[in-house]
Amino acid sequence: MLTIQEDLPAGRAAGEPLCIQLPGGRTLSLRMPPDASAAAVVRRAAAACGLAPSQLALFCGGRRLGDTAGGARGGRTLRIVQRLAGGGAGAGRMWVGAKPKARRSRASKVAVGEERMTRWKERGGAELEAALASGDIALLDSRWMIDLAARGGVLKPRQALPVEAFLTLSEIQASTPALDLPVVCVSYCWLQSDQPDPHGHSLRAVARALGYLTAKGERVGVFIDFCSIHQNCRDHDGTPQNTVFPWLEQEGRFVDGAVGRLPAEDILYKQALGSYGTFYSHPHTHVLMLSAFPPDYFTTEYTRSVNVAPYFDRGWCFCESSWATMIKNSYLVLNLCKDTGERGFNARECRPGRTAPVLPEEFVAQLASKGFANGSADSPLVARLYSEGFEARFGAVTELSYFGLGWGIEEARAVARLLPRAPALQVLGLVDNSIGNEGARVLAEALPRALALTEINLSGNSVGDAGACALAEALPRAPALKKFHIWDNSIGDEGACALAKALMQMPALVVLSLGDNSIGDEGARALAEALSHAPALVELRLDDNSIGDVGGRALAEALPRAKALKVHHLDRNNIGEEVKSALRTAWGSRGGVLEL
Repeated sequence: MLTIQEDLPAGRAAGEPLCIQLPGGRTLSLRMPPDASAAAVVRRAAAACGLAPSQLALFCGGRRLGDTAGGARGGRTLRIVQRLAGGGAGAGRMWVGAKPKARRSRASKVAVGEERMTRWKERGGAELEAALASGDIALLDSRWMIDLAARGGVLKPRQALPVEAFLTLSEIQASTPALDLPVVCVSYCWLQSDQPDPHGHSLRAVARALGYLTAKGERVGVFIDFCSIHQNCRDHDGTPQNTVFPWLEQEGRFVDGAVGRLPAEDILYKQALGSYGTFYSHPHTHVLMLSAFPPDYFTTEYTRSVNVAPYFDRGWCFCESSWATMIKNSYLVLNLCKDTGERGFNARECRPGRTAPVLPEEFVAQLASKGFANGSADSPLVARLYSEGFEARFGAVTELSYFGLGWGIEEARAVARLLPRAPALQVLGLVDNSIGNEGARVLAEALPRALALTEINLSGNSVGDAGACALAEALPRAPALKKFHIWDNSIGDEGACALAKALMQMPALVVLSLGDNSIGDEGARALAEALSHAPALVELRLDDNSIGDVGGRALAEALPRAKALKVHHLDRNNIGEEVKSALRTAWGSRGGVLEL
């Protein structure tokens, strides 16, 4: 829909055209009688825009034209606040007669190469298109933000920003990199009720991270609520100001008689709330969190709002961070308060500390203790939006990778509770955490309910024999499992023997990775015996263990029966040259990879 707000020009002479300038420089000229009805103006304007009348909304003095009869009167500039689908962040104008001097602005549409568009589509960019094309949400240009921060500037509400501050949908699509989407969402505390970042502290922190993310010259679109959704920033004349106006609940009006948002902007604002979570929870967008206050926050430098709760105790911040930590890969969520700034921006040190995904019922229970700037009025909305986002994401997700987050037993329990809620999940990765034996046990209990799971990676988690035994008991009951990785742990012969027994009951298993553990000859012999019961096994990794000649010879004797095996790693063990030669002979001419 194309929505136009303010007043239609009036007082036109006979035959004088009524002109509409659309974003991107396109101009429509309508020759209408001076006393034309509102409905006639809507019909003609819609036809000129290539729309049905129902797809064009013209507002005059707060009333939608076409809803009532009468002429279109007034004399102020008419502004387009919601663009045609595919349009950019620029505004349009309507005037009478000769075209006024044009304001310099970025083109609303740029050419998007086939490769970039393919990347955009493959990474689910279509999920974001409706909100961006309609104007519900506008994304800031990362280059503009970095420049603003360098100049010591501060952010303003969306309606008060220049057109060059934003990227159009086509510009965002044309910036799609080799990995993920060129979209960054910022989650932060509003430091004042009228201006979330009056001294530019958050802007500078975000700009620093953006410099890292765009170091190779890329450009990304940035979602930050103050600038991306319409704010209550219009004064009594409807002019956008640099701050927002508080709402006086008892009096039913804004401070100083301000307009707040125009009616059409209010429509866009409400529509934006419905799309909000899509941006934060999308598997291929970045999220930058600022979970700490500036050092000078509790001084006279800030006019603090009623809600001075820390980041994780604020309702909207809790929701944004919970969206962000649902299904994203580890590198896509960065907590900027962990950036020390000592050696340039270090993304790795900003990753640990991320929370595990929260079930909707747990979210609602925790939300009861969170603070909102307007009391608890937003709580039901936030609960509903989170629940809808959770069910949509986990209902469709096929891969979860929670790498290097320092997670322990509590996070393992959270993941175990998630598995039955992710019916399409095929790949689960928890590499480089610290779930230990107890974490392995709770995950093992949940595996039989993960009906679509084909691959598990628990490498680097301090799992010992007890954890391996618990997993071995559960693995044969994971109906679709084909790949199991548990290298870089502390599994010895007891755990290896248990896993060998499981392997005998898993004829469809394709990969078993047990490298970098403490498996000796006893475990190697058990695994060798199991090979004849694993007809589909293509890859077996036992590198960097403690296997000697006895275990190596048992594996050599078993190799002829492992006809599907194509990759076998036994390097960095204690196997002598004579047994290595026997292994090479047993491997024969099957090709593939034999590492000794």
